[in-house]
Amino acid sequence: MNIAEKLAWFLRSGIDECINETPVNRLINTAPELQKDEKTLKNTLLEQAILAANSAKSLSDLYQIMSTFEACPLKKTAACTLTGRGISESPAVLCIGDIPDSTDEKQKRIFSSESGALLDRMLKAIDLDLNQNAYVTNLIPWRPPGNRKPTPAETALCLPFLKKQIDFIRPLALLIFGNLPTQALTDIPSVSKARQQSLSYTSECGNLPVFSTFHPNVVLKMSNHRKFVWEDLQKLQKYLKNRVS
Repeated sequence: MNIAEKLAWFLRSGIDECINETPVNRLINTAPELQKDEKTLKNTLLEQAILAANSAKSLSDLYQIMSTFEACPLKKTAACTLTGRGISESPAVLCIGDIPDSTDEKQKRIFSSESGALLDRMLKAIDLDLNQNAYVTNLIPWRPPGNRKPTPAETALCLPFLKKQIDFIRPLALLIFGNLPTQALTDIPSVSKARQQSLSYTSECGNLPVFSTFHPNVVLKMSNHRKFVWEDLQKLQKYLKNRVS
């Protein structure tokens, strides 16, 4: 019986697949080298971000570098790079948000919508003003598609630029809005947990007290959070008054 006759006999007998002598576990990782290559790529991109951030000589220089940084996928889908605004020379407080939204992107200005108006009122309540003694920026300078949450890899690529901003701005304290920047800077996954603790962040200018609270966007959607934000703002105000006196 030749090969063709054997194949025909197999088909007539209902044999339509070949089975190996040893079983194959389809549930285990069959591409360790591919996984290794992906990890190497992520590490390489992160190194690029760190080197790029550390090469900046000033805040304006850093922002220029960020506008040309192509290693983060978010940069390729965003319409523009959105940086901070306010008093950048040793303000009392550096406010840190999470991501720009579609309105910010259209206006080319972070906190440009209702959240920005609420932020102004929040700061004014404790004698702060973006035109006098405060600055605001975001952890992520590029709007994610559909305003989705950034991936851990995307967040990691943006973090070196945020840390360098803190070094250049040299605030007296950090006011962090939302879970994403809170986790990035303190390793605490949520505002609810972070706001109950005394936290600090180590920068080139020393240890900075960290006050974590809910993002203005959250307060606009859930008014019951206003009391928590007010408590957090009062803690910040008390710290600043004790610092001056």
